[in-house]
Amino acid sequence: FSSLSSVTYPSPASRSSWGDPISRWIRVAGHTGLFGLALWLLLPFVSIALYTSPITDDFCLSSHSFAITAAAVWRYYDHVGGRVFALLLSTVPSDLANLTGLDLYVVYPLVDAVGIIAFIAAIVLSMVLLFSKADRKIAILFGLLFSIFILATVPDLQEFIYWVTGEACYLSAAAATCLFIAWSTPAALSGEAIDSQTKIAVLIGCFLVTTANEFTPILLIGVTLLTAAIRHQFSAKDAQIRFFATILGVILIAYSIMLLAPGNAERVAAHPQSRNFAASIHNASTYTLEYWNYLKHLPHVRAFLVIILCFAVAANDRSYKPLPAIFFAIALLAGVALWVFVSYFIGAFGTGEVIALRARNELLAVFAMSTTISIFILIRGVVVDRLAFLGRHRLWIIAIGALFILLVRSTKNYQTIHNQWPELATFWQESVARDLYLDQSRKLTEMVPDRSVTPSLLMGEELKKIPFTLPNDCVAVYYGKDAVVLAPVH
Repeated sequence: FSSLSSVTYPSPASRSSWGDPISRWIRVAGHTGLFGLALWLLLPFVSIALYTSPITDDFCLSSHSFAITAAAVWRYYDHVGGRVFALLLSTVPSDLANLTGLDLYVVYPLVDAVGIIAFIAAIVLSMVLLFSKADRKIAILFGLLFSIFILATVPDLQEFIYWVTGEACYLSAAAATCLFIAWSTPAALSGEAIDSQTKIAVLIGCFLVTTANEFTPILLIGVTLLTAAIRHQFSAKDAQIRFFATILGVILIAYSIMLLAPGNAERVAAHPQSRNFAASIHNASTYTLEYWNYLKHLPHVRAFLVIILCFAVAANDRSYKPLPAIFFAIALLAGVALWVFVSYFIGAFGTGEVIALRARNELLAVFAMSTTISIFILIRGVVVDRLAFLGRHRLWIIAIGALFILLVRSTKNYQTIHNQWPELATFWQESVARDLYLDQSRKLTEMVPDRSVTPSLLMGEELKKIPFTLPNDCVAVYYGKDAVVLAPVH
């Protein structure tokens, strides 16, 4: 018994520490599993990019010479439209091919894949800015889940991420606008001073993205005015209104460069039903409501709302004051909803038709980002104090929310990927074979065989049996031919 008396028993505190390594390993395993799930769902989108090849306008803006490529950009600005930044981005595959000596069909899929990865990175960075006071892992994971949601929901996946020209006009604009809104949120609600490096980056970004398409600058102006108004009204520090006035000036200058392009008049004139104000209002109202009704009935859209709620609670951040948070959230959501309507109107007014699906890709991404931000800051600015007791269960809340992302596998885009995956390699092989054939042929008029597979994920406008129409004319110029046509089927 005397020997037993010398035994020291662990105190309650030391006994609880035994569970610390186990808890730590559970957290590590949980985060690893959730990040693995997100990357697994993103992998098909990035992988398919490696099967892409130039289509339609890619050939119009590509050549085997830097000088000819630059001339093509000017010709587009002079005769088609003033989207300067988008035009320059569209020439990147051709420019890199000329610089490295590689074939365009080798460079193109790599550029396309980099574009997709850059979009995902921009969304993740947006969430890091939004979750500025929370755990960085939560922000990154939510950014990955948000990227999955957008890619699974956009109405035209091919023109959003598998066509460099489409990426230049709308993917880049969507990424930059989401970043700008995410940056504006803490800038407005925290009232902290904006450093000089951030100012330069914001001004350059706003100038470039303004010349990506005609409707994005309108939202940039609205978000800038809202941010400046919130800072002026609620910030106890210097609101730096002069900087926001500079942002507006830069946007207006860039917008003028785009709108004053001679090609805009020619493009509008090509649509005899354009410039009808009443019809454009009716068009915008009809299609805005129609698409809203379509989205709200999608199961994975409702599931993503659950994800937003779970991550907002898990972030457990009380850095935003309730009054400015409520005002900013409501104004942002209303402003972006109005912007969607205006974008439909601009499309109808310019062409007499509903805005193209590739443009609606950007509308969806930016509207989803704005809705997410509004819900998030309302929760953490208004009701998160009442849910503070859930902080100890943070990992479980995140895990429950993240698992709802699995519903995206039932979406149209995921089903399309699953159904067309066996055709992708064949499509790429036939594209490369067609490229080699046209490059080595010495005939001035050439016929190429039809494809055996036509996956919509990678197909643009196919060659026609008659020359001198898009894309036949641009393909002929790229290969130095008088005409390139599709061979008749025997």
